[in-house]
Amino acid sequence: MSIGGSGSDSRGPHKEGFLAFWTTLPGILTGVAALIAAIVSLVALLKTSGDKSTTPPASESTVTQPVSSNATRSTAPKSSGGVFAQGEMTMMTPDDADLEGGKVGPGVSGSDLYLYCSAGDCLLNPVGSGLMTRTSGRADKSTCTAALEARQDGTLGLSQLEKNGWLCLQTSEAHIAALELTSVPGVGTAKLVFRYTVWQ
Repeated sequence: MSIGGSGSDSRGPHKEGFLAFWTTLPGILTGVAALIAAIVSLVALLKTSGDKSTTPPASESTVTQPVSSNATRSTAPKSSGGVFAQGEMTMMTPDDADLEGGKVGPGVSGSDLYLYCSAGDCLLNPVGSGLMTRTSGRADKSTCTAALEARQDGTLGLSQLEKNGWLCLQTSEAHIAALELTSVPGVGTAKLVFRYTVWQ
């Protein structure tokens, strides 16, 4: 009996000391901090598991490949002459360009043009089922359609690319496009810069 009695007496002060801690300022602050941490964890868990709509689809993932050139793109309304897209692009070797998407860089999917330069010469190629030809003077949809029906140049070398010259292109998506070359590769630059318009 004496053993049991002394054991209960030794536990009493421990229990009272534990409960006394939670009534002090450090104990209260510790309890509040633990409660806040639990609430934040619960909210974060509910947000990540309950709301799947904020996760972007795989097709919108960020391109991880470096893009070596600039491209701007604007899509005009259908009422403005059937223009699908227009902008300006800068290509450097070995760049691909997708005119409809306004994308340029190595290995761009859905590309319409490919630029490759080596040993002082550059080649500009249409990609896939695309067609390309040079034309004289300012080009629009009707002049490009006629030029592409009359002739397809295929690959164009550096000597065939002229500053302020015009190219007509049928894209790999079968749209008609006109390109105005504002800068061509040459001494001191390896860039091909052009303004473009793609029609529906």
